[in-house]
Amino acid sequence: MTRLMVLMTAVLVVATTGCNPKTKVQQSSPQDGWSGDRLQNTTINNAIIAQHTLFPYHFTPNGETLNELGLRDLAVLASHYRRYPGKLNIRRGNTDPAIYVARVRHALASLGDAGVDTNRIATYDGLPGGEGMTSEQVLIIRQRETEQASIPSRQKRQSSKRTGVRS
Repeated sequence: MTRLMVLMTAVLVVATTGCNPKTKVQQSSPQDGWSGDRLQNTTINNAIIAQHTLFPYHFTPNGETLNELGLRDLAVLASHYRRYPGKLNIRRGNTDPAIYVARVRHALASLGDAGVDTNRIATYDGLPGGEGMTSEQVLIIRQRETEQASIPSRQKRQSSKRTGVRS
């Protein structure tokens, strides 16, 4: 009797295991991670270029040299400025005027060392990313975004009225 139970249990285990459909396990390949990292880095680099600003926290405290973050951001900007002229915003903040001037010189020298024609670069102390938008422009954009976001909801409601199906 015990042999029969063991045999039936074994058959049952094999039968139930064999009948279950195999579940596909999605494995991420190294390329998937690379693509995500590349997309994220591209997004970050585009933001650095759009902002084109070095803040006091990009420099060593009370010094004119760039820290690790400052070097990274300036390298992104240098890659862009080698091909295109532009403006480099270096925020002064509460920095001593003499240190600020040294920071500007250091940043320009670093760009020159990276192969950038610094005659094509204008430095200033202003708002990140340029002059920005008026509040009226921002309100118009926000209103359009709100209107566009509500369009799919209206379409869903209209189609559910026609079909009698609620979503």
